[in-house]
Parts: sequence; structure tokens; C-alpha cells
Amino acid sequence: MPELKRTPKDLDFIGPGENSKGIEYFMHTGLQYVLDNNIDDTYVDLNFLYTIKCSHLHYDINWDKHCIDVMFMQSHGATIDNTLYSLLMKDWEVIHGPKKLNLNQDPKDFFTPHVDRKIDHDELHSLIAFYDEPMFKKILMDGKKVLTDKHKWDRISDEDKMICILEEVYVTAFERWPSYPDMLVEKIIMQTVQNHPRTSNFVQRGKVMTFRELPQTAQDALIHYMSVDGAAWAVSDGWEDWKWGEGQPFTLEVRAEVLSDIEKFRDRFIEEYGNTKFGYVIVPYEELIEAVNGDDVFNGESRKYEPWTCMQEGACTKIKGEYDVPTWPVILSEFHDETLQDGWNRLANYCKQKLPVPVVWYE
Repeated sequence: MPELKRTPKDLDFIGPGENSKGIEYFMHTGLQYVLDNNIDDTYVDLNFLYTIKCSHLHYDINWDKHCIDVMFMQSHGATIDNTLYSLLMKDWEVIHGPKKLNLNQDPKDFFTPHVDRKIDHDELHSLIAFYDEPMFKKILMDGKKVLTDKHKWDRISDEDKMICILEEVYVTAFERWPSYPDMLVEKIIMQTVQNHPRTSNFVQRGKVMTFRELPQTAQDALIHYMSVDGAAWAVSDGWEDWKWGEGQPFTLEVRAEVLSDIEKFRDRFIEEYGNTKFGYVIVPYEELIEAVNGDDVFNGESRKYEPWTCMQEGACTKIKGEYDVPTWPVILSEFHDETLQDGWNRLANYCKQKLPVPVVWYE
């Protein structure tokens, strides 16, 4: 096996002996199992060494070093020996003390104040969830809010086990590394849109492309949303001549000026944001109505989303003469309780005219 590119600071031996500078001897039940089953006459077999390293990860003792070693051995095909692992965990409880973790508590007591949480832990789980609810809820012991049930864990699929672990990793990383979330947030947004309970089928049928590859109508809609309705784009140095942001124009005169500026500045937006990735698809308007009717604001209510009624009642704040021929896409939301992030007026008019609806989302 290729050598790990790190010089060991000492030599470890399994068996009785007297420790000296740079030499340590270890002997306990788990290591006796290694002596009885090891194949090599001199060195510990790879799978045994890997299992020993994995068992160390439960304790904050040289954790970084052990983690690097584990990943290195994994890359060379190492696998866990479950018998050895169980023996070692019992040994470590005697040597290092038992791991004290009480899951049979209320969340407010379990989640200690030692972590400075910017977002409530359970709310963050809901935002990151692959499905309609966090996976950990599917394995909770009946009547408990934190304590899990191993029998329920054993019954879920391997894929769902992986999703459960991944959700926990995302939440933990987000809470503990405030400087890390930028990349994580992008991953969360992509993941939550792709696994949205009502629009994931749109995403699967669509195509991922860069901003410069999108149809011009989609480019203009995103420029409007990111730099007219909001101020996420066109705020850096060199954009002083872009005068819009954080407010939708509500008169036809101003609207015409905005559209003119979007056309004038479009190439600059493409130059700066051209490599930003989005998804794009065109779907039947009936599918979007069905998805919207699953939103929290409509789901379980006696009323349902009726776009033509919405427009007649003026609930969409439609400007007279606008959207007569809808062309811009709607923008999908990354939140599971809503379908659209932007484009309600457009959706209403697409539906009124029974036209297929272009859709974009963030990748």
C-alpha cells in the first residue's frame, strides 16, 4: 500500500512492554483480537488498522490526524471489521470513559447554548430536508423529539440512511462554521430546489445552463428580479450608473424605463454573471397550478389557487397593459412551503391564456 505522506512521531506496538521515548505498547481486549487474527507477521493488517482509527473518531483525541488517516485508508480500499470495532468501543469506554449523551430530552434542553445558532436547529433541518420533512423525524422513537429508534433506522432504505446522515452533516456544518455557509448555502439551495416535494419533477425534466446560455427572456427576468426588485446584482464597483434596486416600479412609465435599461445593460450582466448556473424548463400551466395548490397558503384550505379569479380581483397587483403576452419565466422557490419565489403575475396570465409556462431555478 502507498505510504501516508506523514512522518510518524512514534512507534506503536501491540503487546506487553515498557514505554520509552518514541515507543508505546498497547494491550487490551480489542488488540488481542488483532493479534489472534492478523495475517502479517510484523505490521497490523490494513482493515484492522483502519478499524482502530475509525474507533478513535468518537473521542476528541488527535481527531484531525485520525480523520486524515481514515480518509487515506478508505481511498485504498480499507473496510471496517465489525467484531473488532465493537470490542474497541467497549475498551475505549473503560480507558477514556463512556460517551455521555442523553437523547431522551426536549430539544430546548438537548441543544446546548454552547453553539451560537443563527437559525433554530429544527428550522434549519426543515430548510435542508431532502423530502417534505427532515429524515430524522422518520426514525424518532414514538412520542420523542430527539431520541431515535434503531428498529426504525434499520427499516429505512440505504439511500434514506445516507440522506439522514447528510442532512445532519449539513446542519452541523452550517451551525458551527459561520465562515463556511456561502458554499453550503449554494448547495442547500440547489438541493432543496431539486428535491422540492412538488416541483422536483420539473427540475428532472429541465436543463442546467449558464446565465449566458439562457433564453433572453429568462435573462431579463433574472436581471429584473436580482437588480430591480432586489439588489443582489449590480451593486459592486463599476455599477454606479445602474440606478435600480430594492423596489419594483409601479407605473408604466417607470416600467418602460426599467425595460430599456435592462436591454442597454444586458451585455454587462452577461459579462459579470454569465457563468452563474440556472435550471430551465417549460411545463404545462396545469402542472404549476397543481404544485401551487400544495403550498402552505393553500394546502388544507377550502380555497384553491385560481389564477383567473386572482387577476379579476386584482390580488396580483397587475398593471393595466402589462403582461398582455407573457414571455418571462417564473422563478421556483427553494422553500418547501411555497412553489414560486417570483412571477405570480406572469403565472396568472399564462394560466388565463392556457399557455405553457417557462420556469427557472437556481443551481
